[in-house]
Amino acid sequence: MIEPFGFSRLWLLRKLGSKGTPLGLQRALTRPASPFWRELSSYLPVYESNIRTYVVQKDNNGSRMAGVAQICEHPARPEAEIVYLAPALSTHPDVRDLWTRLLGEVCKRAGEQGLLRVFAAVPWGSDEMDVFRQASFVDYAREDILRLDGFGPVRRTFPLSGVRRLQYGDESRLADLYEQVTPRHVQWAEGQSLPRSWAEASNQRGFRGEEAYVLENETNGTIAALLHISPGKTGHWLEIARGPDGDSSIDDLLDFALERIANWPPRPVYTAVRAYMGGILPALYARGFEPCAQQAAMMKNTAVWLKDPFQPIIPVVKKQVGPSTPTVTLLNGEVISESSSHPVAASVGSSQR
Repeated sequence: MIEPFGFSRLWLLRKLGSKGTPLGLQRALTRPASPFWRELSSYLPVYESNIRTYVVQKDNNGSRMAGVAQICEHPARPEAEIVYLAPALSTHPDVRDLWTRLLGEVCKRAGEQGLLRVFAAVPWGSDEMDVFRQASFVDYAREDILRLDGFGPVRRTFPLSGVRRLQYGDESRLADLYEQVTPRHVQWAEGQSLPRSWAEASNQRGFRGEEAYVLENETNGTIAALLHISPGKTGHWLEIARGPDGDSSIDDLLDFALERIANWPPRPVYTAVRAYMGGILPALYARGFEPCAQQAAMMKNTAVWLKDPFQPIIPVVKKQVGPSTPTVTLLNGEVISESSSHPVAASVGSSQR
């Protein structure tokens, strides 16, 4: 049975904090945080107060093994992302079963709270990915993580024709760009809405120093590309998406991004490229980016059976063997037999009597 994580259980999270598995490379590479601190900060009206932590207990040869899961709920959508699981799979052979049970209980609880989808970013081809698959998670995209360790002076590109800051009112045109560049099965997996990072770029407006730009087609006003850069404590993150109209500007956009990042503290720059975004790889390689990891974007739809509260008061209709007489309902609501409602049938009935 899964249990909500109360303040009194912080000692357990502190104990397991160094023995677990953080999920999601963007968070782990640029803004790592201990699960203990994330849970503690959830009690404050600042910094990821949408974190929820759950614990499950499992009997193990007379002793009890505890497992912990942390999820981050989306502030505006009925979905969440699993960001941490403990203990790690490598710590004990029975942890695999513990994870399977923990994932199932977490998704069940998420469904009961009205969440429709649970996401996770899991190392590609790993034991962790196998366990998530056994828990009915589906891997809908593979992400190649690239890293740039330092870079020299970049050519100045600002102001760049057609490039401007992301503004309020751009959401519908961002949705058009998303539909152009994203395969249908990925759109379905992501709830046919903007990816979380795109939504954050649209909503935060500079929160944590993030910057978001769009390449606008000056002819028809459509958005041809999105650029989103995020500073971090241990690394910076770069995200770029371009539609068919943005192919010719990808080099200028990357140079513009690196020019902006050069103003931040010198740290590695990371980016994620999905298979269907492969067109930007040559430009990234040309600027010194190198592959460093792969992860699977995974998702599970959540649904639970709900007991109908009106079911007990619905009368049960009992079947009876015997002749039935059709009835007619009058406008005033009175129900009478069909024979008595029809003048001819009534007269025939009276004459036969």
